Amino acid sequence: MWELLFTRILDFIVTDLWTNIYFWRIIAILLFFVVISVYTFRRPILSFLNREQSRSHDKDIFVCSNQIMNERQLVDFLERLGTNRYFLGESKKTQQYVHFFGEVSNQYIDKKLRKTCNKFANELDRLNLFTAQHFFVYPNSRVVDDHCQMALYPEVLHGPPKTEDYKHAKECERELYSILDSTKELYNSYRQLVKEKINL
Repeated sequence: MWELLFTRILDFIVTDLWTNIYFWRIIAILLFFVVISVYTFRRPILSFLNREQSRSHDKDIFVCSNQIMNERQLVDFLERLGTNRYFLGESKKTQQYVHFFGEVSNQYIDKKLRKTCNKFANELDRLNLFTAQHFFVYPNSRVVDDHCQMALYPEVLHGPPKTEDYKHAKECERELYSILDSTKELYNSYRQLVKEKINL
């Protein structure tokens, strides 16, 4: 039964459709419209394909950066700096984080996202340079490792308040808070854009 049905279908295709000029005209017209449509909308089609490819690339970049230092770790670091303290291991992570975005291969393809990320990374790098210059091991007798605490001029800020060193330390403290505010603001802008562009 199935063999007979198959034979009839094959006979219809080979004998009737193959020799039917109207069938081939319809096929030719459909193919013509497909070609014209693809040519007409080639730019939107290519744009869509490129956008999907860019989104996939940018998503991979964010995931990799997040493995170095995730949002919770970064926020904790910034909050701790607001108390004039941080742990040395946190600073090392932020340096790796900044270095990651400094690599050409780790740049976002999306222009707005790349620009926003670079602004944030540059400010975070500025913060790292500041802490390297003005923070010291506290207490100073502690063994230096990733868990040791760093503090902003600890001996000076815990000393007499009317000395020149104390005034300088307080000026540095104000500068620290200013850099912290701008770093948080830039990070929030960057993180919001990540949500909008790559849904993460």
